[in-house]
Amino acid sequence: MGQPLDQTAQEQAKRPVLTEHFVQCGTRRVQGAEISVCARPGRC
Repeated sequence: MGQPLDQTAQEQAKRPVLTEHFVQCGTRRVQGAEISVCARPGRC
């Protein structure tokens, strides 16, 4: 489903930081794109 994850150095660094320090508040599909909103725990 969707496009594969980008393999740039920036994207590879971003994913572990998001996983470790943020929670996913919600996800929506807009015109075929999936948009997720993340925040620090307790801030959604």
